[in-house]
Amino acid sequence: ASITGGYVVGSCGALATLSLPALASIGTTGTPLRLDLNGILGTCAALESIALPALKYITAINMSNAESRQFFRDSAKLITLTLPSLQSANFITARNITSLTLGGNKYENATDVIDVSGSYANTFLTNLTVGQGFAINLTLNGCDALTHDVLVAIIANLANQTTDVPLTLKLDSTLIALLSAGEIAVATNKNWNVII
Repeated sequence: ASITGGYVVGSCGALATLSLPALASIGTTGTPLRLDLNGILGTCAALESIALPALKYITAINMSNAESRQFFRDSAKLITLTLPSLQSANFITARNITSLTLGGNKYENATDVIDVSGSYANTFLTNLTVGQGFAINLTLNGCDALTHDVLVAIIANLANQTTDVPLTLKLDSTLIALLSAGEIAVATNKNWNVII
């Protein structure tokens, strides 16, 4: 199943949880999306939890337009987002998200990236879990509520890429400052570039 534009649900004031077990893509892969994905979940003010176990791709229409990157932006109470199959996403942002779970996924293309930053910086995101063997470029700029222990756990679960293409873990200066040289070396020794 795929969603190529508009709202999935909207103005569902009492909806607290949403599970779409067969949804595999939001937007399109390979070519630019021509439909606006602003507020993909509409204004679901009570929505607290979303599980999208089959979702692999999220593609924004216009990367220069902050509004078109906020896929979960209008779900004011959304705190838990579970995306165990995700392989590529321009941005995953929400105003109040505190917990994001990604699986131990591997890229289909070495340029695939999961970007958890955005103009609504994920300042509430305190729990980000990636599965063992996670092998997708990951950008966490602006996720400055993540703790040292969360970052160390992410690094521990990064795939060993020493016999494969190098991948990138992008942090900002606040997050880099939480890590010791030895902890960063755990990632670089697995053929990951840790950059600002």
